[in-house]
Amino acid sequence: MELATLTRLGTERPFVACDEMVRWFFSIFDFPKLTDDAALRHAIASGTERIFGYVSAATVEDGYVTPPSREVVRFGEPTR
Repeated sequence: MELATLTRLGTERPFVACDEMVRWFFSIFDFPKLTDDAALRHAIASGTERIFGYVSAATVEDGYVTPPSREVVRFGEPTR
């Protein structure tokens, strides 16, 4: 199952923090069971090439993600 589908990104929520996503995968019964966060990290990293945007060190202000600078935004390219 695709990561965006499991997390309902784009349908029920416009964004989710990576640390929150990791907690979900280790706590929600219906999610695939993981032994560590490596598979999830890989899915997020490869997802920035096709579907996700990733922003490091962002803050949420009035329900919107605010990056500290444009250079930390990743979309349309793979992320390490």
